[in-house]
Amino acid sequence: MGKDAPTLEETAAFLEAAQAAGPRDHALACLLTLNGLEFAAICSATVEDLAGAGAARCVHVSLTGGRPTPVPLSARTAAAIDEQLDGRAGGPLLLADDGGPLRPADAAAIVRRIVHAAGLGHRLG
Repeated sequence: MGKDAPTLEETAAFLEAAQAAGPRDHALACLLTLNGLEFAAICSATVEDLAGAGAARCVHVSLTGGRPTPVPLSARTAAAIDEQLDGRAGGPLLLADDGGPLRPADAAAIVRRIVHAAGLGHRLG
């Protein structure tokens, strides 16, 4: 990791603030921090891209424009996704506030809000 990588304490604070913000924000934070996915991959993923169950849960995403690749999900990420899906069986994996698909710009704004809520605003400057 680079010298600017967040510490474990900062990552934990970020995830805690995301969980407090709500299921969608928690799922987004988990996909970013625990699974290393980028905004574009997360925002283009659909419910239909999920596969498996339990420890074998994964999401098929296109990484840097390539064909879909299965990315194993951490247990916390899988649980966060299931909670925010709230029974939905199709459509975008994460929804924007207006009910449409979450866009990368929306995701970036959510992350900035979570960073500030976690008291990590100094990390953005």
